[in-house]
Amino acid sequence: METEKPSFTKREKTYWSLAAISSAVPYQMFSAYIFYFYETVLNPGLPPIYVALGLVIWSIWNALNDPLLGYVSDHTKTKEGRRIPYIKYGTIPFVIIFFLVWIPPGADLIVVFIYFLTMILLFDTLYTMVILGWTSLFPEMYKTHQERVEVTGMRQFFTLIGAILAYVVPSFLPNVDPVPWIMVGLFFTIITAVFLFISLKGSREDLAYQDEGALGFKETFTVSLTNKSFLTFVFTHLCIQYGQTLLTSAYPYYRDYALKIQPENLLGGIILLLVFVYAILTIPLWGKLGQKYGNRKCWIFGLIISIFSLQAFWFTAPLILLVLIFPLGLGLMSQLFFMDNIIADIVDEDELKTGLRRESTYFGMNAFVMRLAVAFQALTLGITLQLTQGFELVLSLPSNTIRLVLTGSTEFWITFIMAIPTAIALGIGVLIMKYYPLHGDYLIDVKKRVKELHEKKGTE
Repeated sequence: METEKPSFTKREKTYWSLAAISSAVPYQMFSAYIFYFYETVLNPGLPPIYVALGLVIWSIWNALNDPLLGYVSDHTKTKEGRRIPYIKYGTIPFVIIFFLVWIPPGADLIVVFIYFLTMILLFDTLYTMVILGWTSLFPEMYKTHQERVEVTGMRQFFTLIGAILAYVVPSFLPNVDPVPWIMVGLFFTIITAVFLFISLKGSREDLAYQDEGALGFKETFTVSLTNKSFLTFVFTHLCIQYGQTLLTSAYPYYRDYALKIQPENLLGGIILLLVFVYAILTIPLWGKLGQKYGNRKCWIFGLIISIFSLQAFWFTAPLILLVLIFPLGLGLMSQLFFMDNIIADIVDEDELKTGLRRESTYFGMNAFVMRLAVAFQALTLGITLQLTQGFELVLSLPSNTIRLVLTGSTEFWITFIMAIPTAIALGIGVLIMKYYPLHGDYLIDVKKRVKELHEKKGTE
């Protein structure tokens, strides 16, 4: 089988990596601020329990949507490949829906809730379709550990630029007027589209992979869900994503109630900004540590750093917090830096077992876990906020009413969920990741056999 051997210049790697901004900006703004926007910024806003319910329904939809789109992508056959068409033709619908998320109709709560639910379901479907195509190119285009570490460093730099935009810019917006949020949504819509189209200049596919045949639908998920490497990774990642999304979605409330900083005060945004600046500064460090110690050890080490650094949020004096959050940036970068490298190794191991490259299946199932984490954090935050406000549960008659109210201040409970459930989740992740098998001599053997397989296929 004659195939072109792709070789990627520094410029092409940069073009491809720039789409990390497009991946980070819409999803991180969504996960961090969708709850706050619909519950606080809108007037009248949705009750916390409504927003939580919508996000739970959204996660159930993702249980089908993300793995299914991964399966479809792996089975796509076109002249342009399995991944590129989804980026090329899906970007415009995707960014339009993202913009519409932030312009709900001024109507009664039921209409707003239905609009909210419809838009987030459409947003996630199109986000998955486009970004899954882009991320699935990573293990296919960059096959050596050295290449993957190099491109991961570039990609995570742009991811953090996107995260800074998505987290920090909205933190300066007023919490009583949706119009500035709509304008920021429009700005993010434009840059998301621009960088996705630029990424196509650095994207290439080996069309030979789509001629290899494919597993059936049932077999696809049976093989994936019995893969020990994938299962240990994906449950660790669920813990990480729960911690990250709970932290970012609770931060606007932490700023308002614990730090007592209004959105127009720049200090609240500066605290977030510094976390990402600290993270960017540690990219070279994690690159060197990854080359020396491997993905598994570095991921575990980074999680342990994060567990302890999260306790800085108990210090609600802003100036003290500015200093104490440095280790949080260090831990955050490790969580981002090694994730895709680990999935790439899992895809390599899977190819030895099945003879097929199934990047989108694994990235799609991992995307489902990311959305599931959002549902868990929405329940945690929604129930906490609802109980601090008071919540009435009517059993049968109006006189038979149970009123559930958390004791302690909103300040205490918001600080608590920033520091404790997040740390517990990461601790569970550390325990699970210790059983991840793709490391040491076994990983070296997998890399060697995959290289031999690719030479035999003519795709090396």
